[in-house]
Amino acid sequence: MQKFYRYEIPIHISWQTIKQQNLVFVLNKKNEVFYTFNDIGTQIWDLAVSGKTAAEIQGFLVELSDSKIDAEEISQFLKDLEAEELLTKMS
Repeated sequence: MQKFYRYEIPIHISWQTIKQQNLVFVLNKKNEVFYTFNDIGTQIWDLAVSGKTAAEIQGFLVELSDSKIDAEEISQFLKDLEAEELLTKMS
């Protein structure tokens, strides 16, 4: 996985982060599917939409979590977000 690209939110995505509860709600208006993410998923989402690269996201979260999550799990979650068309790689 190339790790030096950034992500953008497609136009068909609406989302809201609730910082106090560490939750994010995402609506894919294209297929009308609604998503919520757990703590780690919310952190990955927030970092991705703030312009961090995949490598920066992985490095930050692996260090922060004291090995509770590994880089491959983060990579897979980002791939899943792409597959669901919630994020796209910036060109």
